[in-house]
Amino acid sequence: MRVFYSFSFKTDLADVAALAEHLQERDYEPAIPIDRHIRVHNWRSRLAEALRKSDAAVVLITPENETNPYVMGELWAARVISQINPRFVLVPVLNRTGGIPEYVSDLYVANSRGGRITDFRALASEVDDIVKDNLAFEIAVSDTKPRVFIGHGQAEDWKKLATFLEKQLGLAVEEYEKNSAIGYTVTERLKQMLAASSVAIIVMSAEDEQQDESLRARQNVIHEIGLFQGRLGFEKVIVLRHETCESFSNISGINEIQYNAGNWEEVFTKIRHMLLREKLLLTSPLTPRSDKNSLTQEP
Repeated sequence: MRVFYSFSFKTDLADVAALAEHLQERDYEPAIPIDRHIRVHNWRSRLAEALRKSDAAVVLITPENETNPYVMGELWAARVISQINPRFVLVPVLNRTGGIPEYVSDLYVANSRGGRITDFRALASEVDDIVKDNLAFEIAVSDTKPRVFIGHGQAEDWKKLATFLEKQLGLAVEEYEKNSAIGYTVTERLKQMLAASSVAIIVMSAEDEQQDESLRARQNVIHEIGLFQGRLGFEKVIVLRHETCESFSNISGINEIQYNAGNWEEVFTKIRHMLLREKLLLTSPLTPRSDKNSLTQEP
């Protein structure tokens, strides 16, 4: 388990080093050595890199750190990661706060009474419990996540979409080949996926060449568009059509997004907006606290 630590180097280094030492006994390794920091001119990119390779973030909250733009910025960034990746655990640790600050009141915090930390071994045990409880809960509810059906032909464009939905948005993906279909007819397998899915994204890749040399989607893909529209409703079905793939006559009014090899980011943005509209994603995370302190100040 790799942990990102956020704290003030001026006042908190000894406390965080003590906590990290006891957490290492429980197999938590610092993502960045405790005595090194990333708060230089390219802080944001270094922060993003550090959080990407971490499994958890421990943020030390003190009265002084509430006005520290680095600590508050790192807290906010860790919140963003925890919403994108539910298995990333954010643990605020309170020290001399006299209670739980409102801006972390929706999180499980360590040393929740906010007194001065004196027993770092006990604190490490509490942090460990919070991380394990969060992970256990995430595993327990993983089957209840909104599920997105991906319909596709033989082209592998759909795999980029599946990676985006699973890795970046934390959604479960249903598609015909994901689970073994042995023992099931095509109709039975489709019924299973219809029942399990909250929304459908059908990828129309240009595969079937016609006599006039135009390219159409596979017939099973066209069938799945109508099938899922009938079950889920027009607003919960997105047609993702390659720009070289011929459309069909009654596609007007359907949620259609054209794609090519170079516009995946634009496509993902549109899909994210649709999923937000249908309440299948969390709303935007908290915005950073405004602060008059300059980010050029000494950490």
